[in-house]
Amino acid sequence: MRAMYGRTRPNSPRAVLRAEVDRQAERLVGRALGAALDPETENVKAAHLALKLIAEADPAQQSQVELSGEISPEAVDNLGLGALVALAERLELTPAETS
Repeated sequence: MRAMYGRTRPNSPRAVLRAEVDRQAERLVGRALGAALDPETENVKAAHLALKLIAEADPAQQSQVELSGEISPEAVDNLGLGALVALAERLELTPAETS
C-alpha cells in the first residue's frame, strides 16, 4: 500500500518556489488583494480574482490513496470515510496541500 500526502522532495522545483513564495508572502498577498479590490479592474475579472483568493485561503480538503494488492472493486466500494480516515491516522499521514 502506498499513500501520498504532503511534500516529499524538499529540493524539488515546487519546494523551491514555495520557499520563495513564503519569503515574499506579504508582498504577493498585497498585490493579489490590490488587483481584486482595484476599482479599475473589470467587474468579472475582479470577481474571478476574489473567488480564487478565497479558494486559496480556504481550500477544499482533498486526499489520495493508492492501494495495490488483492482487493476487489466491491471491497473498495465498501470502504467508508471512517475506514479511510482511520487508515490515514494509523499511518500518521497528514493532508496534502492543494495547488
